[in-house]
Amino acid sequence: MSDPLEIRYVEHPYGQPLSNAVKQWQKQFCNRPVLALVAADNDKAVPTIQNLFAERKIPVCGAIFPGLIAEGKITDTGVVLVPLPEKTKVFLSEPLSSSEAIHNLVSWVKEQREEDVTLFMIFDALLPDIATRLEQIYAELGIRYAYGGANAGTKALKSRPCLFDHTCFAKGRVLALILPDATGGMVEHGFPDTEDTFMATSSTGNLIRTLDWRPAFSSYRELIDKNYQVEVSKDNFYSYSVHFPFGIVRANGELLIRIPSNFNEKGEIFCIGEIPPNALLKVLNGPSDDLMRGVERLVSRVKESPGDESLLFYCRGRYMHLGTKGCQRELDRLSSVTGPCFGAMSLGEIGTTMRDQYPLFHNAVIEIVRYSL
Repeated sequence: MSDPLEIRYVEHPYGQPLSNAVKQWQKQFCNRPVLALVAADNDKAVPTIQNLFAERKIPVCGAIFPGLIAEGKITDTGVVLVPLPEKTKVFLSEPLSSSEAIHNLVSWVKEQREEDVTLFMIFDALLPDIATRLEQIYAELGIRYAYGGANAGTKALKSRPCLFDHTCFAKGRVLALILPDATGGMVEHGFPDTEDTFMATSSTGNLIRTLDWRPAFSSYRELIDKNYQVEVSKDNFYSYSVHFPFGIVRANGELLIRIPSNFNEKGEIFCIGEIPPNALLKVLNGPSDDLMRGVERLVSRVKESPGDESLLFYCRGRYMHLGTKGCQRELDRLSSVTGPCFGAMSLGEIGTTMRDQYPLFHNAVIEIVRYSL
């Protein structure tokens, strides 16, 4: 649980306030590693964060996010400083455009010779094939590790540096942490099932070309208009698509959420995360009371999990769907079992649900990792 004397959130991460926070950090946590979650509006603070922790020989890594969660509250500014287990190990990959990037990451993990640990990965959200990368990593490492992760980036989904270690600040990569005494990413969404089903009759990566052999956007727009009396257009697409995401129907009945992010002049829809060819898809809508059932499943899992620290990631698309009031309601419920939450608003999450223990890339979920210092 959080101690009010600990410096875990710096509202103005510049100059003397940041310097004082780092000094206080060392008093509280000695040279324990720190994960710095930086609000996108304050990304210019990253070099100073790197330098201040380096001067005190404190291992630091981190990422840029659209927003933060500090003491269970949502904020668009500042930096959250997360204390990590003393034996945490960190690896910032080369650009994932390199054909050797995933191989080198997997080799690094194997070289650590760790067991019963969590591999936590923060990806640049603009990478188009994160689910595929995750499958490649899992195929090499398997059940020897628990898995968790989140996507970093900005609200506007612009290509900018968003991942850093003690010296590098870059984009297009993955930041990997080996966390001892951690649960892996526990995720839940709560979206209810619906009747209408499409087949992704043509899709590549995160692009859906056709649904039931028709241009994807035409089918999507017509169903939303028919069922919810909402007219979707180029100008309002993302504002509405967060309310009506796709659900990929998995073999066990679990719905894997994919939020549409844009469409092109051919009527092809881009999603945050890949859509497998010939996947069965449903267009979902999540009333707040239904989504709260997902929160309650997560609460149950947290209660049964070891560890006295909680790191939380809350999907920005979910936040846009529920609004500040609905999001705060969920965070308040989670804080009742974890203590005041610290974490970030993310652009995709990696973890396992109560029903599906295979690590997957998710949208629209809440994720909690439990660990001990």
